[in-house]
Amino acid sequence: MLVQLRDHAEAEQVRLQAANALLDRGHGRPWQELDVTQNQGLQVYVYGKPIPVRDVQPALEDDA
Repeated sequence: MLVQLRDHAEAEQVRLQAANALLDRGHGRPWQELDVTQNQGLQVYVYGKPIPVRDVQPALEDDA
């Protein structure tokens, strides 16, 4: 059904959603892991590889 929608639906939005659903099911979404430590700050891993993250301010910090 998803392949039929991807190939023959009139609405472009429906074709896009069907294509995304097929990719999610066939290839799988990348797993993500977050590691927060005092010494290293925030580390983000996608498929087990670290991704550079800009320095971020703590969400609870008040600038006023």
